[in-house]
Amino acid sequence: MLLSATEFPMTMQDDFSKYFPILFPFFFVGMWLLVTTILARKAGWPELSTKYPDTDEEAVRVLRFQSGWMGGVSMSSILRLEACPSGLRVGILKLFGPFSRKFFVPWKEIRILRKRRFIWNVVELDFGGIGQLSLFDYTANKLARAVSGAWPESGMFPKDSIAEALWQVAKSWLVGILFVVGFFTIVPFLLSGGKQAFPFPNPVIFPAIAMISFAAIVYFIGRIRD
Repeated sequence: MLLSATEFPMTMQDDFSKYFPILFPFFFVGMWLLVTTILARKAGWPELSTKYPDTDEEAVRVLRFQSGWMGGVSMSSILRLEACPSGLRVGILKLFGPFSRKFFVPWKEIRILRKRRFIWNVVELDFGGIGQLSLFDYTANKLARAVSGAWPESGMFPKDSIAEALWQVAKSWLVGILFVVGFFTIVPFLLSGGKQAFPFPNPVIFPAIAMISFAAIVYFIGRIRD
């Protein structure tokens, strides 16, 4: 029996609702693989893993769940860095880089540039001119201390003092809080054309402060841990 023009869309909608719970996991996995692959290419990971294939050299220091930036892509707590006698091994959690193989860059192929990024001191590692990895300075210093004279930069690379770490963490915490407060107060005020009063305190702010405080504690532990 033929369906009327009004019955046909309803039938399609019913079919979609029926099969949506079955199809959604496949859609989600497909989108996740697509997004992670695009970000990996933007970061330059395929080129680096091709030019610098991994080796079986044993690491003298392994840093797990590290943060950094590659090609403008932020990688928060998903990097694995291994300092070896002859080079640096870089990996990523498989969940965030299912097709991203570890790569191993000899120290002689790495160039170091220290710079300031907003309130953070970062160290940019240039890998043979085809890719860069930016790390927090304390992370790079840990790698440098682990391999001594092999690190492609001169210096003592001292460990952060408690006072220095606390000051850096305090600045990071303050910036995070100001961002949250600004987003949930100033933005609604501006969007209302100044007609709406600052919605403070907003119920969203207090959970955000708790999350930022937790992140600051983790950041502090990461700085002082040798």
